[in-house]
Amino acid sequence: MTAAGFFNQKRRDEAHAAVVKAFTDVLGDDGKSIVMEGVRIAPSYLLRLYFLLIEIPEGSWCAAGRSTSALDIGHMIGTDKNLERWSEMRVNVAKMQASRPS
Repeated sequence: MTAAGFFNQKRRDEAHAAVVKAFTDVLGDDGKSIVMEGVRIAPSYLLRLYFLLIEIPEGSWCAAGRSTSALDIGHMIGTDKNLERWSEMRVNVAKMQASRPS
């Protein structure tokens, strides 16, 4: 589970790829593949593996008795030290806050 402000689609895709790589590194590649809807899946056992990235909506985290945004969390863990990543997070969080119904 993570604060939604930490991810955009590119980062979700990268997380998915990293999990697939981890399984392949640990379980190996048995050389079997399968083609599904024109996409080759190798090793074929990946078709049976699922993982879920749970993104907690902005405004739903609480720390120290108050609502805590992804930016607050990012500041606590040092994400603000990486200016490119911090800028991306600020944009993500602003979009989420603007689209939140309440």
